[in-house]
Amino acid sequence: MVLSMSVPLRMLAARIVLVVRRGIFFIDGAHDCLLFGPWREPGVLMERRSCVVCAATFYVLPQCPNQMYCADRNCQQARKNLWQRDARRDPDYKENQARAQQKWCADHPDYWRDYRAHHAGYTEVNRQKQSARNAKRGKKT
Repeated sequence: MVLSMSVPLRMLAARIVLVVRRGIFFIDGAHDCLLFGPWREPGVLMERRSCVVCAATFYVLPQCPNQMYCADRNCQQARKNLWQRDARRDPDYKENQARAQQKWCADHPDYWRDYRAHHAGYTEVNRQKQSARNAKRGKKT
């Protein structure tokens, strides 16, 4: 059965739930999902997958056919951590980050001077802590 948004919700079966997310209408049955949206024809079945972190089932978004993680906050954090770990090992990424930082520092040469001027209390406490760390290492200031 192909459903359309013109069907009143009260006429839908009790097991069907309307979920509105990101302006996309999902009509969720027991095992499949019909997708309604301006960029998709009504009645297209969506694929279900298990999240690699929590093993919960989720519907793969058409915009992300390789989606492996559900929308849960912890799962998204795990995905981000994995990406960052891989990025830190990538020499091109490191080089690009270093170049971007050098450019930012060149574009904002007075940043730290201004920061210390506007945060005098923090600056003083930091100087005292640094002196203590230097003394602990036996380094003279």
